[in-house]
Amino acid sequence: MGCPNYVRASLFNKNFKGQVMNIKPDQSVDALYVSQEGANEKTTIQVVGTAASLANKYFIFSSSGVNYYAWFNLDAGGVDPAVASKTGAAVAIATGDSVSTIATAAAAVVNALALVNSAADGSQIIIRSDAIGAITDAGAGNSGFTVSISQGKAAYGDYPAKLVDAYSISPSTI
Repeated sequence: MGCPNYVRASLFNKNFKGQVMNIKPDQSVDALYVSQEGANEKTTIQVVGTAASLANKYFIFSSSGVNYYAWFNLDAGGVDPAVASKTGAAVAIATGDSVSTIATAAAAVVNALALVNSAADGSQIIIRSDAIGAITDAGAGNSGFTVSISQGKAAYGDYPAKLVDAYSISPSTI
């Protein structure tokens, strides 16, 4: 029979299933970027309007146990709308920003929050909750944006991976 060329590793952590990987017997892995499988919510938000029209406006979204709103702080002179029962995140925008610049800024702010992943695609903000199961649906808030929600299995690479936990893996630890 002999020794296998690779050790197959699969790590589990809360709701996350670590990416299955093959590790050579003489190889160690110091960090694992975790992707998730399961039915989680994917929200697509279509940004519309001008930067000036979005001043102090917001949209809402959720992750596991946290309801958020992202609000637009125009030219650093905005006022947080303080949406009840939600955690706010300010998105810095400037007069004259294009909708794609606004989407990129919002996606970066959302992506920095716990248990959500986000990326911009042109004038759209794509948000995927890391929560598996039911969460509060996203909404346009007072932004005037169009929001669509789909639920389903996250495809690997569908959003940027986040370092959820660091592991040191070697054949001796498996």
